[in-house]
Amino acid sequence: MSRLVSEKERKNELYSNKTLHFFMRAMTCCGQEFVEQIKLLNIQKFGLYDYIGQNLKGNNIYILFTKKEFNPSYHKVIDFLKNSNLYISDYIYGPDPYGLDHMLVIKIPEEIQSVYDHFLKSEYSKMYSQESVENSLLELNSKFNPNNIDKFEILIHEIFAKKGNKAKKSYLSELNKWFGVDFSDINIDNHKEWSIPLVIQEETFNYNKRGNKFFNYKEDKVW
Repeated sequence: MSRLVSEKERKNELYSNKTLHFFMRAMTCCGQEFVEQIKLLNIQKFGLYDYIGQNLKGNNIYILFTKKEFNPSYHKVIDFLKNSNLYISDYIYGPDPYGLDHMLVIKIPEEIQSVYDHFLKSEYSKMYSQESVENSLLELNSKFNPNNIDKFEILIHEIFAKKGNKAKKSYLSELNKWFGVDFSDINIDNHKEWSIPLVIQEETFNYNKRGNKFFNYKEDKVW
Protein backbone atom coordinates (compact mmCIF):
# COMPACT_ATOMS: atom_id res chain seq x y z
CA MET A 1 0.00 0.00 0.00
CA SER A 2 1.77 3.13 -1.25
CA ARG A 3 2.37 6.35 0.65
CA LEU A 4 2.44 9.86 -0.73
CA VAL A 5 5.01 11.11 1.79
CA SER A 6 7.86 9.44 3.65
CA GLU A 7 8.37 9.43 7.41
CA LYS A 8 11.04 12.13 7.06
CA GLU A 9 8.76 14.36 5.00
CA ARG A 10 5.91 13.78 7.42
CA LYS A 11 8.03 15.13 10.28
CA ASN A 12 8.74 18.35 8.40
CA GLU A 13 6.27 21.24 8.68
CA LEU A 14 3.41 19.32 7.07
CA TYR A 15 0.17 19.45 9.10
CA SER A 16 -0.65 16.02 10.50
CA ASN A 17 -4.25 14.93 9.92
CA LYS A 18 -6.26 11.96 8.68
CA THR A 19 -6.56 13.37 5.17
CA LEU A 20 -2.80 13.06 4.88
CA HIS A 21 -2.32 9.75 6.67
CA PHE A 22 -5.50 7.86 5.74
CA PHE A 23 -6.64 9.20 2.37
CA MET A 24 -3.75 10.70 0.40
CA ARG A 25 -2.12 7.28 -0.03
CA ALA A 26 -5.09 6.48 -2.32
CA MET A 27 -4.07 9.38 -4.58
CA THR A 28 -0.92 7.47 -5.52
CA CYS A 29 -3.20 5.74 -8.05
CA CYS A 30 -2.49 8.82 -10.20
CA GLY A 31 1.00 7.49 -10.84
CA GLN A 32 4.58 8.06 -9.76
CA GLU A 33 4.98 11.26 -11.79
CA PHE A 34 2.00 12.76 -9.94
CA VAL A 35 3.63 11.87 -6.62
CA GLU A 36 6.94 13.42 -7.64
CA GLN A 37 5.27 16.60 -8.88
CA ILE A 38 3.28 17.06 -5.67
CA LYS A 39 6.48 16.65 -3.65
CA LEU A 40 7.91 19.72 -5.40
CA LEU A 41 5.44 21.89 -3.49
CA ASN A 42 6.20 23.23 -0.02
CA ILE A 43 2.95 21.78 1.34
CA GLN A 44 1.49 22.97 4.64
CA LYS A 45 -1.73 20.96 4.77
CA PHE A 46 -4.00 18.60 2.84
CA GLY A 47 -7.74 19.12 3.37
CA LEU A 48 -11.21 18.19 2.16
CA TYR A 49 -12.72 21.64 1.56
CA ASP A 50 -12.24 25.38 2.00
CA TYR A 51 -15.44 26.84 3.47
CA ILE A 52 -14.63 30.41 2.46
CA GLY A 53 -12.84 29.58 -0.78
CA GLN A 54 -14.33 29.57 -4.26
CA ASN A 55 -17.42 27.51 -3.40
CA LEU A 56 -16.25 24.74 -5.72
CA LYS A 57 -18.44 21.71 -6.28
CA GLY A 58 -17.36 18.11 -6.69
CA ASN A 59 -15.12 15.76 -4.73
CA ASN A 60 -11.71 17.39 -4.57
CA ILE A 61 -8.60 17.58 -2.44
CA TYR A 62 -7.32 20.97 -1.27
CA ILE A 63 -3.56 21.44 -0.97
CA LEU A 64 -2.28 24.49 0.89
CA PHE A 65 1.33 25.28 0.05
CA THR A 66 3.79 28.13 0.38
CA LYS A 67 5.25 29.63 -2.77
CA LYS A 68 8.98 29.81 -2.21
CA GLU A 69 10.41 33.12 -3.35
CA PHE A 70 12.37 32.94 -6.59
CA ASN A 71 11.22 29.34 -7.06
CA PRO A 72 8.71 28.98 -9.92
CA SER A 73 8.40 25.18 -9.56
CA TYR A 74 4.75 25.44 -8.52
CA HIS A 75 3.89 26.75 -12.01
CA LYS A 76 5.34 23.56 -13.47
CA VAL A 77 3.28 21.46 -11.05
CA ILE A 78 0.08 23.27 -12.01
CA ASP A 79 0.87 22.89 -15.71
CA PHE A 80 1.42 19.17 -15.16
CA LEU A 81 -1.90 18.82 -13.34
CA LYS A 82 -3.74 20.71 -16.08
CA ASN A 83 -2.30 18.40 -18.71
CA SER A 84 -3.30 15.34 -16.67
CA ASN A 85 -6.88 16.55 -16.16
CA LEU A 86 -6.52 16.56 -12.37
CA TYR A 87 -6.49 20.34 -12.03
CA ILE A 88 -9.62 22.10 -10.74
CA SER A 89 -8.42 25.50 -9.49
CA ASP A 90 -5.74 27.43 -7.63
CA TYR A 91 -5.97 30.71 -5.76
CA ILE A 92 -4.21 32.97 -3.28
CA TYR A 93 -4.97 31.84 0.26
CA GLY A 94 -5.56 34.50 2.89
CA PRO A 95 -6.21 38.25 2.83
CA ASP A 96 -2.83 39.32 1.47
CA PRO A 97 -2.94 39.43 -2.37
CA TYR A 98 0.86 39.40 -2.37
CA GLY A 99 1.21 36.64 0.21
CA LEU A 100 3.05 33.39 -0.41
CA ASP A 101 0.28 31.06 0.78
CA HIS A 102 -1.51 29.41 -2.13
CA MET A 103 -4.31 26.86 -2.46
CA LEU A 104 -4.33 24.16 -5.12
CA VAL A 105 -7.48 22.12 -5.78
CA ILE A 106 -7.32 18.80 -7.60
CA LYS A 107 -10.10 16.35 -8.36
CA ILE A 108 -10.32 12.85 -7.00
CA PRO A 109 -10.14 10.16 -9.70
CA GLU A 110 -13.21 8.04 -10.29
CA GLU A 111 -11.44 4.82 -9.29
CA ILE A 112 -11.04 5.95 -5.66
CA GLN A 113 -14.40 7.66 -5.17
CA SER A 114 -15.53 4.82 -2.90
CA VAL A 115 -12.36 5.24 -0.79
CA TYR A 116 -13.15 8.93 -0.47
CA ASP A 117 -16.78 8.28 0.45
CA HIS A 118 -15.84 5.82 3.19
CA PHE A 119 -13.28 8.31 4.47
CA LEU A 120 -15.86 11.11 4.74
CA LYS A 121 -18.06 8.77 6.74
CA SER A 122 -15.12 7.88 9.01
CA GLU A 123 -15.36 4.26 7.86
CA TYR A 124 -11.62 3.73 7.92
CA SER A 125 -11.72 -0.08 7.93
CA LYS A 126 -13.73 -0.02 4.67
CA MET A 127 -11.43 2.30 2.73
CA TYR A 128 -9.04 -0.36 1.50
CA SER A 129 -9.42 -4.08 0.95
CA GLN A 130 -8.59 -6.07 4.05
CA GLU A 131 -6.34 -8.27 1.94
CA SER A 132 -4.15 -5.34 0.91
CA VAL A 133 -4.10 -4.02 4.48
CA GLU A 134 -3.13 -7.41 5.93
CA ASN A 135 -0.41 -7.91 3.32
CA SER A 136 1.05 -4.46 4.01
CA LEU A 137 0.91 -5.06 7.75
CA LEU A 138 2.72 -8.38 7.38
CA GLU A 139 5.37 -6.72 5.21
CA LEU A 140 5.89 -3.91 7.71
CA ASN A 141 6.20 -6.30 10.66
CA SER A 142 8.56 -8.57 8.74
CA LYS A 143 10.99 -5.65 8.51
CA PHE A 144 10.96 -5.10 12.25
CA ASN A 145 14.06 -3.31 13.40
CA PRO A 146 13.96 -1.07 16.49
CA ASN A 147 16.32 1.38 14.81
CA ASN A 148 14.35 2.11 11.67
CA ILE A 149 10.85 0.61 11.86
CA ASP A 150 8.10 3.03 10.89
CA LYS A 151 5.93 2.52 13.96
CA PHE A 152 3.49 5.20 12.87
CA GLU A 153 2.85 3.42 9.55
CA ILE A 154 2.14 0.19 11.43
CA LEU A 155 -0.31 2.11 13.62
CA ILE A 156 -2.18 3.35 10.53
CA HIS A 157 -2.46 -0.16 9.12
CA GLU A 158 -3.65 -1.53 12.46
CA ILE A 159 -6.42 1.09 12.46
CA PHE A 160 -7.44 0.00 8.96
CA ALA A 161 -7.37 -3.65 10.06
CA LYS A 162 -8.95 -3.03 13.51
CA LYS A 163 -6.31 -5.12 15.22
CA GLY A 164 -3.09 -4.65 17.15
CA ASN A 165 -1.90 -3.10 20.41
CA LYS A 166 -0.69 0.14 18.84
CA ALA A 167 -4.11 0.92 17.36
CA LYS A 168 -5.91 -0.04 20.56
CA LYS A 169 -3.74 2.19 22.76
CA SER A 170 -4.04 5.08 20.30
CA TYR A 171 -7.83 4.74 20.14
CA LEU A 172 -8.21 4.64 23.93
CA SER A 173 -6.03 7.75 24.16
CA GLU A 174 -8.27 9.52 21.63
CA LEU A 175 -11.39 8.58 23.56
CA ASN A 176 -9.88 9.88 26.79
CA LYS A 177 -8.86 13.15 25.14
CA TRP A 178 -12.05 13.94 23.24
CA PHE A 179 -14.71 12.67 25.61
CA GLY A 180 -13.13 13.39 28.98
CA VAL A 181 -13.22 9.79 30.10
CA ASP A 182 -10.58 7.59 31.68
CA PHE A 183 -10.53 4.31 29.82
CA SER A 184 -7.39 2.39 30.65
CA ASP A 185 -8.55 -0.90 29.19
CA ILE A 186 -11.96 -1.64 27.64
CA ASN A 187 -13.12 -4.14 25.07
CA ILE A 188 -13.30 -2.30 21.74
CA ASP A 189 -13.80 -5.35 19.53
CA ASN A 190 -17.40 -4.35 18.82
CA HIS A 191 -16.55 -0.75 17.93
CA LYS A 192 -17.18 0.08 14.28
CA GLU A 193 -13.79 1.77 13.95
CA TRP A 194 -10.61 1.97 15.99
CA SER A 195 -10.16 5.71 15.61
CA ILE A 196 -12.45 8.64 16.35
CA PRO A 197 -14.47 10.27 13.51
CA LEU A 198 -12.98 13.04 11.39
CA VAL A 199 -12.47 16.25 13.35
CA ILE A 200 -13.79 18.84 10.94
CA GLN A 201 -11.45 21.68 11.91
CA GLU A 202 -8.46 19.40 11.34
CA GLU A 203 -9.56 18.08 7.94
CA THR A 204 -10.91 21.27 6.30
CA PHE A 205 -10.06 24.95 5.93
CA ASN A 206 -11.93 27.90 7.49
CA TYR A 207 -14.73 25.97 9.17
CA ASN A 208 -16.08 28.34 11.82
CA LYS A 209 -19.34 26.87 13.14
CA ARG A 210 -19.39 26.38 16.86
CA GLY A 211 -20.27 23.23 18.75
CA ASN A 212 -19.58 20.81 15.90
CA LYS A 213 -16.43 18.80 16.51
CA PHE A 214 -16.83 15.91 14.11
CA PHE A 215 -17.57 15.92 10.39
CA ASN A 216 -21.24 15.24 9.67
CA TYR A 217 -21.59 13.75 6.20
CA LYS A 218 -25.15 15.02 5.65
CA GLU A 219 -24.70 18.52 7.08
CA ASP A 220 -21.08 19.45 6.42
CA LYS A 221 -20.55 18.05 2.91
CA VAL A 222 -21.75 21.20 1.14
CA TRP A 223 -19.91 20.38 -2.07
